[in-house]
Amino acid sequence: MNIKKIYGIHNCIASIFFHRLFFLVVLIGIVCVLYCKNPFSTREAETPNIGRSDWFPPTSPSVVLANLRNAIQGKNANNYLKCLADTSTTSRAFIFTPDQSVANNNPGFFNNWTTDSEGNYIRQIFSVVPDDSVRKLELVTISENSYPDSAIFVQNYTLQFDHTLIDTEYPRLAEGQVEFLIVPNLQTGYWYIQRWVDTGVSENPTWSHYKVIFGK
Repeated sequence: MNIKKIYGIHNCIASIFFHRLFFLVVLIGIVCVLYCKNPFSTREAETPNIGRSDWFPPTSPSVVLANLRNAIQGKNANNYLKCLADTSTTSRAFIFTPDQSVANNNPGFFNNWTTDSEGNYIRQIFSVVPDDSVRKLELVTISENSYPDSAIFVQNYTLQFDHTLIDTEYPRLAEGQVEFLIVPNLQTGYWYIQRWVDTGVSENPTWSHYKVIFGK
């Protein structure tokens, strides 16, 4: 066969091959543009997971109690104190009434008990509870009465702190009954615990025991 003809056929075949290859590359490019995300594009903002939050605006008495539980679970003293009323949040100061037997055994201890006292004892507890240890508050409602300017909850509680202290003077479990008077700030609509009454219901230590032991 003539060499020129062979060379021409070769060029023709090569031309067809490169045209088809070019078409395939263009087709792949179009598919990538249509169906693939740009790796350099800005990611869309993810919807916040509000379930991860441990404090919510206390727009109702029940939210206040949920915040109290979460603050203990999360070892967050600031959130704990945000559940309590003071003269900057309501017109009435916070009042704590201890279990009567604890008060009798510690005369005068609770006479000037304030939110600062609450902050002192709860921080002392949190400081001896490791992050991976149990700390929890369980509340079981006995009665609930709601009014336009207040709500009264009577609840049985179990409070547990698995702290690192060995001395038996420091209990890890407390049980009792609590009465919370929860009142709103009329300007913000937020609610706070204004009066807290603790009562023992068994031979186990009460919340008042924790406040005496860790509030000294």
